[in-house]
Amino acid sequence: YTVLGDSVNLASRLEGLTKFYDTPLLVSGEVAEQAPDYFFRKIDRVQVKGRNEPVDLFQPLGLKEQCSIEQQEAVMLFSEGIKCYVEKDWDQARSIFDRYLEFAPDDRVTAIYLERIEEFIQSPPEESWDAVFSHSSK
Repeated sequence: YTVLGDSVNLASRLEGLTKFYDTPLLVSGEVAEQAPDYFFRKIDRVQVKGRNEPVDLFQPLGLKEQCSIEQQEAVMLFSEGIKCYVEKDWDQARSIFDRYLEFAPDDRVTAIYLERIEEFIQSPPEESWDAVFSHSSK
């Protein structure tokens, strides 16, 4: 038996990205929308090989009813960091991500954002930058 199609290809790409982001599981925004009982952390907006449109990546953290207030507050802080990043407010984004590291000192995703911010401070993105990170490998 075999399974083919766009959804299967996307699932394969997302599974491959779990290594890059050092997360046990990633789902697309479409999947996150269809699971309202779960609590998610938005990870990134990416362009994956074989897709024309960017994909929002989310990390499932558990059932909403089982997530602690501290965990929810940490995710809200992380989301604010992404918002500042998208708005090119590098200093504020860096400050927020540094605070987030107090909750999760070894978080690879936060380290990725801090690395990107340092690169953008040194070499700002073009005016047309849309905060979409391109993953060209499988």
